[in-house]
Amino acid sequence: MSKENVDPQLKHIEELRELFDKLQKHFNVQESEILDALYLRLDHKYNFEWAGDIWNLNLSFDDAKHILEDFDFAILRDVIETDISLLPSDLRINRKARVKFKGDIWVIHKYDQDPFPSCPHAHNIYNGIKLDLSNGKCYRVRKHIYTLNRKDFLEFRKNAVQVFKGVLPTLTLE
Repeated sequence: MSKENVDPQLKHIEELRELFDKLQKHFNVQESEILDALYLRLDHKYNFEWAGDIWNLNLSFDDAKHILEDFDFAILRDVIETDISLLPSDLRINRKARVKFKGDIWVIHKYDQDPFPSCPHAHNIYNGIKLDLSNGKCYRVRKHIYTLNRKDFLEFRKNAVQVFKGVLPTLTLE
């Protein structure tokens, strides 16, 4: 496939992968630490819904390097243990479920702060797409980009019911 025919979203993901790789080498840390650090530094500015929203940004290497130049990556490696009784029991278990479907991994949060597009909805961890669990419509930010076909969507819901310990939205398929 020629460079002219590359899907713009795939091109953007590849550019971010290259950026994260350069940052990883520059700061001598793991890619996950770069993503976590960018999320921590930029969440207040962009009001992210989840860490995967980092993939929607357009950052240059110099901008990202500047954002992270004084970040203490050691804080991402430190573990602070607390007594489990600090959290109410309904927040400790079943807060989210991972659904693997056709090679992608989707996360459903039981207590997602944003009810859009459905409550709950699923996040694709690779590309930031949100799946409305009532009708199969997929969104990037708040723009509808495609709809899963009926058969795939119903199979996805069947898989989700098996792992998600909450109530899925009522089906509203047309």
